[in-house]
Formats: sequence, C-alpha cells, structure tokens
Amino acid sequence: LWVLENHGAVLVADATGSGKTRMGAHLLRVLQDRHWRMGRGRQRLPVVVCPPAVRQLWAQELARAAEAAKVLSHGVLSSRTGHRFAEVEIALRNTQLLSVDEAHNFLNRTSQRSRMLYGNVADNIVLFTATPINRGARDLLAIVELLGADNFDDEVLDVVGRLAKQRRRGARIRPLLPTEIKRIRSSLQEFVVRRTKEDFNRLIDREPDSYVNAPGRRCRYPVHHPVVFPREDPPDDRARARAIRENAKKLRGVINFRGRLRMPGFLRIVGWTEEGFLNMRIRGASALAAYQVRSRLRSSRVALVEHLLGTEAAGKRFGIEGLKSSPSGNVIRTLERIAGKPPEVSLDVEVPAWLVDPEEHRRAAEEEVETYRDILGQVDRMSDHRAEANAEYLLRLLPRHRRVLAFDSHLVTLYDLRRRLQARSAVKVALATGEGGMQTRRAFARPVALDAEGEAGLGLGADALAEGLNLQGASALVHLDLPSVIRVLEQRIGRLDRMDSPHERIEVHWPEEPREFQLRADERLFWRLQEVDDLLGSNVPIPEGFATYAADRGGYVAVKEIIAEVEREAAPDAAITLADAFAKVRGLVLGPDALVAEPLYEAVRRSKSRILSSVAVVPAEDRPWVFLAVGTADRTVPRWVLVEPGGNPEVMGTLDHVAESVRARLSREQQDVDFDETAASVLEEALRITEGRQEALLPRRKHRALEELRYVLGRYERAASEGVDAERLRVIRYSLGLV
Repeated sequence: LWVLENHGAVLVADATGSGKTRMGAHLLRVLQDRHWRMGRGRQRLPVVVCPPAVRQLWAQELARAAEAAKVLSHGVLSSRTGHRFAEVEIALRNTQLLSVDEAHNFLNRTSQRSRMLYGNVADNIVLFTATPINRGARDLLAIVELLGADNFDDEVLDVVGRLAKQRRRGARIRPLLPTEIKRIRSSLQEFVVRRTKEDFNRLIDREPDSYVNAPGRRCRYPVHHPVVFPREDPPDDRARARAIRENAKKLRGVINFRGRLRMPGFLRIVGWTEEGFLNMRIRGASALAAYQVRSRLRSSRVALVEHLLGTEAAGKRFGIEGLKSSPSGNVIRTLERIAGKPPEVSLDVEVPAWLVDPEEHRRAAEEEVETYRDILGQVDRMSDHRAEANAEYLLRLLPRHRRVLAFDSHLVTLYDLRRRLQARSAVKVALATGEGGMQTRRAFARPVALDAEGEAGLGLGADALAEGLNLQGASALVHLDLPSVIRVLEQRIGRLDRMDSPHERIEVHWPEEPREFQLRADERLFWRLQEVDDLLGSNVPIPEGFATYAADRGGYVAVKEIIAEVEREAAPDAAITLADAFAKVRGLVLGPDALVAEPLYEAVRRSKSRILSSVAVVPAEDRPWVFLAVGTADRTVPRWVLVEPGGNPEVMGTLDHVAESVRARLSREQQDVDFDETAASVLEEALRITEGRQEALLPRRKHRALEELRYVLGRYERAASEGVDAERLRVIRYSLGLV
C-alpha cells in the first residue's frame, strides 16, 4: 500500500513458491475497499491478467478474499482477431485496478499483448513475477514502461535511453557501469517488493506457528542442494560433435528468410535504419541456424534428427510412438522446397544477391542442404550413449527420492527418454509436454503435488510446464539441459522449491557438458544471473569468482566449478543485497543490527492499543534533527520525513534515505531526554519547514504531473491572453494559483 500510494504501481518480485497469488488476491481486496472508502471508487471491476494455467487458482484465491475481479488469460491479449478482443480492450482501458501475474511475459515491448498493457490508464498497477529481469539490462526498458516512466528520475531515464539507442542501431549493448547499476538499484528500490527464499525462512524462524499450510504442516523453504552430474560422452561422439559444430558455422540461415523481408514500422519510429535492420537480420539468421543445430545436438540425437528430417522421420528412426501432435523440424525438405524462391524484399538498401536473385538463392539453399546432410551423416554415426546415460542417471536417483522431475527444452527428447526408461524399469513414468490443455497438465501434476500418495515415479516435463504448476511432492529435479533465460531456470526449480514443500531438503542436478556440447547460451545464462543479483538479488546464487572462470576457459562455463564455489562461499545465513522498498526499514527492527530490541518491537506490533501520536526526544550529537512519521487521512499509509532545521534546512522524504539517516543518528543505547522548550522549538520549526516543502516531498510521479499541469495551463494562459478572453484568463490564472 505504501508503494502504491506513492507511485501508483508496485512490482512484487518475491521468490517462486512464496504465495504471491494469495497475497495478490487479498491486496486487490484491500485496494478496492480503500478506493471506495476514500470516494475514489468507480463501477469497474479490477482486472487480473495471468497465464491460463493459473486462472483457476486466481479465481479460487479471489473467492477466498471475497473480491470480484475480471480474470483474463495472457492468450486473449495476443490476438486482435479473437472474439473476446473488444471485451478485453474495454476492460483494460476502463479498469481502475490492474494486476498482472507472471509479468515477465510482457517484457517484449514489441509484442501485441505487451502493447495492450502499455495502453492502460489504471490508477493502480500491481505486477507479480519472481524473475523481473529475464534477459539482462534490456528488460529495464520494459519495466520502466510497465511501471510508468514518470516514476524514474532523469539519471535513470538517461541510462535506459542509452540502452534503447544501442538496440535501435543494432549495436552490442554495453554492460552497465557500477555507477549505473547503483543508480538503477536505488530507483528500483522505491517500488520493488522482493523477498528471497532466505528472507522468508528468516521470517518463518521468528514465528514458525504463523506459517502453517492447509494440512497443518509448518511451512519453510527446503534446504536447496545443487548437485553436478558429468556427461562422459565417448571420444568418438565428441569428435563427431566437433565436426557438427564446425559445419554449423557455415550455415547462412537461408530458411529464416521466407515471405517478405521488410523493416517493421515501429523500428522506423524509434530510429532504426534499413541498413542496420538488414545487417541484424543476416547475422541473426546465421546465428539462429547454428544455435538450433547445437542446442538439439546437446539435447539428444533424436532432437537433431527431428530438426533435420522432421518429427515423423525421427519417430520412425528411433522407434518412438505417440509423438506430439504438431510435427516440426524438417529443415532439409523445407530448403529443397523454397530453393530459388527468395523472399520479397522491401528495403531501399543494397541486399546480398542470394536474397534477391532466384539462381543465387537456389545455389545458397543447395549449399545449406549439403551442410545439413553432412551434419546428418555425423549424427547417424554417433552412439546412443547420451540418451542411455540420462535414463540410467534418473533411475539411480529413485532409491533416495521417491519422486524425481526432469526437464528438457526439446519434446522429442522427452518422448525418447520415456521409451528408454520404460524399457529398463517398471517404474511409473509420467510425461507432459504442454500439449493437451489444462486437464493433461493437472493429471501430470497430481502424482507429484503436495501430499501426493502412491508409488514412486519419474516426471518428465517440457519448459511449458515450468510455470503455474506446483510439484513439490518431488524432492529432486534434473536439468537435462540448461535454459538460456533466467525465468525458465527459476521456474523449473520453483516447481518443487516452494515454501510449503514437505521435504526438508531438495536436490537440483546440473549437467556438466564436455566442451564439444557446450553452448554460448550457458555462458549468457550465468552472466544474466550475475546481473540480476547485482540489480535485485538472485534466488540462484552465483559466486563472485565466476568472471575468472569464464575468462580462463575461453568464454565457456564449467558448471561443476561454479556450483562447488557456490557451496563454499554461500553460507546458509549469508545476507543477500536486495533492491527492496522496505529492506532498510526492516533493518531498523529486524536482524543483528536492529535499533529496536525484538521483545519491544514484538510487544508494540502485537498490541491492540491505538496510538494517536507519540513523541520521543533524544540528544543530537551536532545539529538538531526531527524524524516525522505522519499518517494520512485514512491512517493507512504514513509518510516518513527527516528534517534538519537551521539556516540551510535539509529535508529528506525518500523511505530508504530516511531509514539510513535515522540509523546513522541513533543507536540501541540511545537515552531519552525530557521534552522541553528547546525540543518544542525544534519540532515547531521542522513542521513549518515541512509544510513549506510539501511539493518537494511528493512522489516523483505526482511531482511530474504538477509540472505538466503548470506547463499546459501556461500555454492556455498565453492563448487566452492573445485572444483577449478575460473570463477564460481569470479561470486559468486561478487554477495556476492552486498548483
């Protein structure tokens, strides 16, 4: 409420599995009641936008909180042709209170669903996500837009603007400087509420009986133990993997140029040139073609064969039945079909001949097909060691863990793995790929949900299941591959690493790949984790020495060394720096450096007495100062102000700055003194100074609104003066006097 009153928007970035949905439902209820109580209410329902997998959960929690709201799925925002589009557009345009669950899905500023959200005019916006920064610094652009650029100062907007310019030019985004990171963290801290798993465990340890789930079990995040399993591919397979990687470097990505090649209009608006756009597309097409080969090679032979020959051919080659209903892949056949049919180019710059000349395009496509056939030949000569080793590793975990989850990004790999597991053992294997709708997902979740009963088993899931399902009945998770974005990594782990887990300890297993199977995406993943840790505090700890590892190994990541370093350096009670609106305030009353003794704080916190006003006087070391916590009209959201009276008085109104200043001036050994005439004089002067600085103490959003209002009224005043409209001029000047 404090953040919403000051900024109109709040980003709740608590850890996965901490109960954000339940908290969100009650927060909406409180906000709606507050609007009506203060006379701000309108006859509009709050709108909740969430993934389809959690629509039912949101509806249940809103019912428990006795709050009515319109719950929309992410999908209905994505298409303008859907029959519900007009209804959704009206709801977003008119709602007074907008809540967005899994807000990281809206960080692509160019997508249809993101643009739908950016056009809202809600008084209050509540965003929920465990991963507010997914792909690094670029996501700051989207966060600023979602929360409102007028919440940020000019220094932050300058940094964000610089990132935007680099993206428009297609240039490499320069890493944030330490000074820029510090500035962004400071600004984010004003509207971010973020508590990591360690924070929740510390809160639970203080009041364990206050955190109990429905079955009556005390809640706590389990001990998270990372485990590395090495991939020991045979030398012959590694040699063929090297050959495949070298072949992949030759790919131009001809298949990625189909249809019409033109620069989108919105890129022109933001300053892109056609030359920069074309260069970006050519580089991106080649890199994407190579990445698709390497990522599938790392996953399994069948995944790469599917990419080259298609789903049906892969199923026949490997004896896999019941494959997914939507066939994919078959790049060789696609290239043979489009050879000699270049894309329609709508650019006024020089374009390579193979993109415009049919004969050159045919030649380029045939060369591409030949490269892919060479890759197929190498794959055919590789062994099944990797797939068999995956199956064996999962089965070895079952004696210690009754239920195990395994994730891979490629669906056909999971189908093949299920076949191999069933051939080796009678253990129950559940497979869910994201196909089949919500009923299929819930059926998969049932055996590994909280308090699930029955026999032991293995759950194989695609990344489509890494969001919206609670699978905390499992106690071990295996990354068969590594995702390239933080969101998927945390969401995978969050399926079982939850506050209401029935297990005291869980294991997360990470693959250590031979260099021939490693991806640059792995390196980017860890750099992004480091960046998130710098900006917000990460739930996946990364050691400080990671940069040394990356440099020593030529840019490739040694997972085993990283995890080992994490285990050595990340003590269980290690404090994690958070960009959280209330971190410094909590530090005044919680933790080893608290200024207020815990028994006293608990006595006041639990007291049912109503304190209308309280004044305490302490000696000042050098110059007088006054700390004011002033309640608002409805006594729900107080404002904190620190004033230093004198010839050149200083006034602070930012929450974390006030908390820092109070800490610097007080200690637990501070002694009270009498409230005398000197204290009364200092307090009176502080109140007078504060009254004169009210506008400066306004939130940045409201301060900018006043500036805009003065500017508009000034233009109106000049127009009325030139038109000699005396009555209009009188009204405008009266309004200017009010602001």
